[in-house]
Amino acid sequence: YLVAMYFSNFLPSTMGGDAYRAYESWRWGTSKSGALAVVFVDRFLGLLVLMLFASVAALFSPEIMSSDPSLYAWVIVGTLGCVALTAIIFVPSEYLPRLVTRLPIACKEKLLKILQSFLAFQGKTSVLIRALWLSTLLQANVVIHYFLISEALGLNIPFMSFFLIVPLATFIMMLPISINAIGLREGTFAFFFAAFGVLHPEAIAFSWIVYGMIVVQGLIGGVLYALRR
Repeated sequence: YLVAMYFSNFLPSTMGGDAYRAYESWRWGTSKSGALAVVFVDRFLGLLVLMLFASVAALFSPEIMSSDPSLYAWVIVGTLGCVALTAIIFVPSEYLPRLVTRLPIACKEKLLKILQSFLAFQGKTSVLIRALWLSTLLQANVVIHYFLISEALGLNIPFMSFFLIVPLATFIMMLPISINAIGLREGTFAFFFAAFGVLHPEAIAFSWIVYGMIVVQGLIGGVLYALRR
């Protein structure tokens, strides 16, 4: 995981290191499709938990919601999309393989192989519940992490608002627009923090502290990668 954070510093979006995580899983004996499926489900369940946080926190963040009345609708749509995809991954269905086999595409066999890897999760309710519980703890810790940085800077942003800001910022930073979301991260937090009267220099300082901690972890991963090779 730390080595993946190292590679994220040179790849687009905040998910660039996921490619290395999948590669490492494959290198240790997992199939390529299985490695991709595990990394995707891991990342996706975290996003699902964050969107559930945002759906509730939006009701208690009038400062942000008043800036764009359609924002709550987008949060609900995103949450419902995540729930639907969770059902596809974990609820048994005989229609998906049939649908793939009927598609008039050349890479049908590869797509079916990837789908079969996802189908391994179907019917595993206990796995889903445990994964969601652990993901909830992890993502709540991430939100608290961001809140504590804001408190250290004296930004005076309500704690509950971070349960809306962090999911939205995470989703935006996942877009492959810049290397490790550099620039995108600063603009995103500056936009959301403005609703609380936070000036751009303070928002950028916040973003740089957040990014600095990511860089430190990435450097540790780089050292581990060099030593292992």
